[in-house]
Amino acid sequence: MWNESIAYGFEMTQYTLVTNLDGITQEQSLLRPVADSQAWAALGMAGRPDLKGNSINWIAGHILGTRDFFGTRLGIDPFLCEEDQKLYGRGSSSTGLGTECVNLDRLVEGLAKTATRLKEKINTLDQAALEEMLDPEAFPVPVQTPSRGNLLTLCLFHESYHAGQIGTCRHLVTAEGGIE
Repeated sequence: MWNESIAYGFEMTQYTLVTNLDGITQEQSLLRPVADSQAWAALGMAGRPDLKGNSINWIAGHILGTRDFFGTRLGIDPFLCEEDQKLYGRGSSSTGLGTECVNLDRLVEGLAKTATRLKEKINTLDQAALEEMLDPEAFPVPVQTPSRGNLLTLCLFHESYHAGQIGTCRHLVTAEGGIE
């Protein structure tokens, strides 16, 4: 049952991602709240100098790269190549206009494919597999119980957190919400 709940959580996060990314252009995906104030002005919009944050492209790529990281621990082949994963890793520079990045359409494709693979894999895990202890180094933060189920729960929390950020960024670049 725990596996079904985790899989359902990923399904809901994927729905949120798809909805929030729908209709976003490559150019919009590269706008950052502060760093690209000239780009905002070129689109007839004012940047928000009081905001800091990553572009939609970086957030989507970061989620995909993180799925690849966690997925390899479940025996799932990564979608992004290692070089592309580095563009979106924790602590990397955010993508923006004029920076190296993966096209948003490719990221959306990867999010769809990895969501399906994750859900299928998670649904095959039994209670013993979820309770299996992993190397604590596999976790990006300290955890009291480094089980496979807790690793998946951490990944789900991470995705949900960033899916919400994409929703906020969507309002900034389109003035429309994806999820109302």
